[in-house]
Amino acid sequence: MPVTVEHETTQNEFKHLKVTPGTTETVTLKDIQGYHEGIDSLGNNIARFRFNGKNLAANYLPLEANPREPGSSTAVTRMRQTLENEAENFHLKNNGLTVFATGVSHDPVKAETTLQFDKENQGICNGGHTYFAVSTALSAGKVKKNTDFYLNCEVIVHPTMTSDEYKRATVDISRARNTNSQLKEFSMADQLGFFDPLKEILGANTDMISWHENDSSAREGAVPVRELLRYLACLSPDVFSHSAIKSPTGSHMPASTGSKAKIWDPWFNSCELGKPPTLGTMYPMVGEILFIKEYIAEVILNRPFTSFRKTNLWQDYLDAGESKRSNLFDPKTEVVDMGVTVEIMILGLLRDIVCRIKNKTGRTTMMGWFIPPKALIEEKIDETMTNLAHVYSKTNDSKAFVRDDSAYGHRMLKWDRTFGFAPPPPRVLIDLETKNRYELDDAGGADHILDLVSGKMTNIIPSGESATYKLT
Repeated sequence: MPVTVEHETTQNEFKHLKVTPGTTETVTLKDIQGYHEGIDSLGNNIARFRFNGKNLAANYLPLEANPREPGSSTAVTRMRQTLENEAENFHLKNNGLTVFATGVSHDPVKAETTLQFDKENQGICNGGHTYFAVSTALSAGKVKKNTDFYLNCEVIVHPTMTSDEYKRATVDISRARNTNSQLKEFSMADQLGFFDPLKEILGANTDMISWHENDSSAREGAVPVRELLRYLACLSPDVFSHSAIKSPTGSHMPASTGSKAKIWDPWFNSCELGKPPTLGTMYPMVGEILFIKEYIAEVILNRPFTSFRKTNLWQDYLDAGESKRSNLFDPKTEVVDMGVTVEIMILGLLRDIVCRIKNKTGRTTMMGWFIPPKALIEEKIDETMTNLAHVYSKTNDSKAFVRDDSAYGHRMLKWDRTFGFAPPPPRVLIDLETKNRYELDDAGGADHILDLVSGKMTNIIPSGESATYKLT
């Protein structure tokens, strides 16, 4: 039986069953009470019973059906206290477990119930924190040896469902039944696969992001996925104004201050409807955006500024650089910990070097950079931080600072065609479909040219023209 260990060697260590789709795993629970089984009007076979909680000392259930991972919380602490002080009342004070399974059978003579699992997204759909509390309490010896306690359990065996239908059913039931705390939408989004395109692009760096509640696969200091969308939004010409691209009006203050209505809701609603979200055009740039925001935090910490180091923004708000964290891309390197609000404020000031290519039908086909972001940061960071320090000095109040729209107007670069300051040919372009990356090549190694009709790169060079981009 394949078992996964979470939080190994800590007080929160617990185990759960890992199901490989197509391979049947069975779990037999003993000392069953009150078993009842029936088929509802929708064709679901539903079994309800109580089982001795001490089964979980050596029997493990899958957790794949739960949109969020269990972890320490006030509710878990209370459950552990009940198990330690009045375990015999546990089934009266706890809703128990809701489990998705392939099959369920009961032996009344042996008082045993056997569950079968063979699909992804099966296992505990609701009650993951109960499972976590019981497992950790048993391993810590918090339950008296001579005291039995019972868990309420409901096993749902669906009629034949596709994998996507299973995911949807899991999320819907979890959302409806969870009573301890609201099931976060980002956990539901992860269970439904809405983040899969971002995970595919990040590849080996997916652990830089915490994709759901209590994400055990996320590294220390990982970016919560809700904030990741804010990083993408602050640079998106499809969400906020851009001086060289037809785009919405308005600064990126909503991204910085965390406007759910402006950033999260449109993204989540589009995904639920099966439509490409507006922020989807920024996905291919996600790795570079994370790198740039880390680079900004490193430069601000280590740059030999002159006047900025004397300002209240640096001395008070940024704690004179005393608050540090590790660089996501290089844990041995420290960067200033300025908080997501100011990170997004500064990152969004680069927006005008973001490039968007559309084909003749108006569909966005490529995204990229007019000029290298690192070069602009090196050139403009002194001026930018001095300008922001001036905005902060008007009130020396952190809340007023992040809500002052003038802070978001200090763009590191702004194009103005009226005065002949037009964007150059894009330095970098990324194909939204293939994720291929192309760089402008001035050294004779170019092998592609941008076709303005399709909005794509082609290695078929028209007569009289020269290749300008290189596939990297």
